[in-house]
Amino acid sequence: MVSQNKGLEMDQVILVCGKWIFENNKWSFIIDTNRGCRVLEANRETSYSQCIRMVMEDYGIENRGCDVVLSYKISKMLSQNLPDDTPPVIITNSRQFHSFLGQLKSDTIRLCVEVKKKVTIEAVGDDDDDDEETRFDYCDDSDGTDSDDENYSLYGIPPVVEEKQILPLKKKSSERSARARQATHDILGVLYKDFVGGIWPQSIANACC
Repeated sequence: MVSQNKGLEMDQVILVCGKWIFENNKWSFIIDTNRGCRVLEANRETSYSQCIRMVMEDYGIENRGCDVVLSYKISKMLSQNLPDDTPPVIITNSRQFHSFLGQLKSDTIRLCVEVKKKVTIEAVGDDDDDDEETRFDYCDDSDGTDSDDENYSLYGIPPVVEEKQILPLKKKSSERSARARQATHDILGVLYKDFVGGIWPQSIANACC
């Protein structure tokens, strides 16, 4: 327990544990019946951090897994002209805690304690590195492209089928005529022999007549 200055008058602070809810356009504090109520002694020499440690000690709360939030509802005297939906006052430093102690001189106000689990941020693992590798394309081949560049199925995109141009078939006579225009006399003789089947004696005789 944190020791206090015995020369100053101690204030009796009533602690209640629970949580705030906003319902029917007004704030209400729901009591945690398991944790119950506590009474804490403090004065203007008591710091906010000391108050937090005493609250956690009295309620048996472990600092490693939980955070404690201190708050209170504005006194009836100060809230007469305020709307019902005015939220509770959150205490986050020593100055605000001493302001709460000052209001105890003229009104009875309980200090509300909310216990919340600490939010831990998970460390970034190696999975992100794997995502980076799949996100970017590394060129490993000698031609500057990766072997998976054309594998569009990896990305859910169907491959594009290239349409091959079908050339019309040409007649043999046309092909031979094209070759004949560029052939020599010897080649023309071979082509003619291949086309008519050779020169027979009957053909020579007919040519002479």
